Amino acid sequence: MPVFQGGEYQEGAILQEDVADYYGIPSIHLGVAVRELVSESKLVFTAQAEEETPRVAVFTHDGVHPTVPDGHRIYSDTIIANRYPGQMLQIGCLWNGSYPR
Repeated sequence: MPVFQGGEYQEGAILQEDVADYYGIPSIHLGVAVRELVSESKLVFTAQAEEETPRVAVFTHDGVHPTVPDGHRIYSDTIIANRYPGQMLQIGCLWNGSYPR
């Protein structure tokens, strides 16, 4: 994550973007929202399940899989925000429970 935290994509993400560009497939890098929330101190990237993190969401307990509900909410909000760009939701924070139509 240090490379990505510095604002650069990881090599695997760059290759996936190249493939998407080649085939004209839209893509969303789900890690951008995670990086922004971590840099704003609104999210802890990794914490053990039993570890207390008051007033801060935890993205993952194992360094890979997003937590339920916080990590999954960040992903779903990011996808929805990219699908409905005029209706940006509060990524990972204040989701109101309804999807834009």
